[in-house]
Amino acid sequence: MTIGKNNELPAVYTTLVVIKTLLFHLKNAGAYSRQDLKALEARLDDISRIIENGKEKYGQVWFVFFKSQLEDCRQSLVPVKRNLDGLSHQLDPLYEKLVSLIRQITAVGSRPKVVISEIKELQEKLVEVESSRVEGKFLAPDDTIPEGQEFINDLLQKCHFIADSIISDSLRVDPSLSNLHDDLVGTKGKLEQLMLTQAWSMRETDLFDILQQLRRLDSLRVNDRFVGTDGTSPEEGQKFLLYLLRKSYALIYELLHSSKPISESLQPIFNQLSTLKKCLLEVQGSGGVSSARELFPFSIKLASIDNLRNSKDGAFHVGKEIPEGQGAVNSLLEECYEICHGLRCQVEDS
Repeated sequence: MTIGKNNELPAVYTTLVVIKTLLFHLKNAGAYSRQDLKALEARLDDISRIIENGKEKYGQVWFVFFKSQLEDCRQSLVPVKRNLDGLSHQLDPLYEKLVSLIRQITAVGSRPKVVISEIKELQEKLVEVESSRVEGKFLAPDDTIPEGQEFINDLLQKCHFIADSIISDSLRVDPSLSNLHDDLVGTKGKLEQLMLTQAWSMRETDLFDILQQLRRLDSLRVNDRFVGTDGTSPEEGQKFLLYLLRKSYALIYELLHSSKPISESLQPIFNQLSTLKKCLLEVQGSGGVSSARELFPFSIKLASIDNLRNSKDGAFHVGKEIPEGQGAVNSLLEECYEICHGLRCQVEDS
């Protein structure tokens, strides 16, 4: 038994379409982290297992089609990952912070009534990042200069540009694009409501109609620009509408991710890890820990869960079966380890 009808044809199709589209927009936006890509890769692994297990149910034609779509997604992932090849892993935490900041800035700017003070607070965080430079360079914990300085600098510039544009009101939408704006705002609002109320009870097939509507709006672009009712492509509002479009795709992915198939036998482990992650994030949000000893209970619990994995293939087995949801559980376990590691590094650096 799984959460949602994730193995149904519309659900598999919807997931593959969203991931491929999301990868396209991630590549063009240029603001994503390795952690984002790890989550997408884990999701593709889950979908691969669903397709293989459903070969007889889908029939040969659909099986071949899904395998082809899955391979397209994996191929689309390659250049997106390659874009970060020059970024040292030592700069990952800083880069992820900037990715989070650019998303926060754009989210604040997309509200009907923008609160300028919120933008200024986020700008202060950007200044904090910039002030961490030593002689113009961002250093690793061992005081070396890691590769990928240009990645951080480029993303900083993007953050400042968007924040400045919002404050100067240059993200206004031209009247000829108002219908598109209303449709995208409505779609985004509907998805955000689903995030709040139905993330766990929703079927993936329920997202199919919303996805089709979003793809229709996406297809209206000409040369990557939205066309107004008068047939022109006014500059005012292009970036804002593109944000709404990308955010809607991202929300669909988050909804798909939150309702991904977790077999009943893996649900207890998933729930334990979810609770652990929540606790770790609360500790992180409250300023961290004063000593590494405070992290021992978390480390012991994570190790006990990790030890449940099969030593040969790294999967969580139940008898002779490998239940659905391996990618979700492993991804969550890795996130917990990373948060723990980050908290431990904070103690060592202080």
